[in-house]
Amino acid sequence: MSLVIREMLCEEVDLIIDYFHGATPDYLETLGVDPTRLPTRSGWREKYTTEFSKPVQERSNVPVIWELDGLAVGFSTSDKSSTASTPTCTCTSWTRNAAGQP
Repeated sequence: MSLVIREMLCEEVDLIIDYFHGATPDYLETLGVDPTRLPTRSGWREKYTTEFSKPVQERSNVPVIWELDGLAVGFSTSDKSSTASTPTCTCTSWTRNAAGQP
């Protein structure tokens, strides 16, 4: 078994976008996400495209992908904290239940 954590490529950001847009409102609320405040898919993709055009040190967000035996199984994102000393980081797995929901 091989676990690899690597920087996500810009062309892979739809994995994040699809994760949130494909989730039910109830599930998003359990994550503390207000489903009515999600950016549009195209707006979110545009934001990531802009971020990926910057050097990594200047980005406000750095997504990474988790791969188990070559298969994407989750992602993490980190952002710069307002205190500049402690960024926040989240980890999300793509394990789905029998209904196909996260």
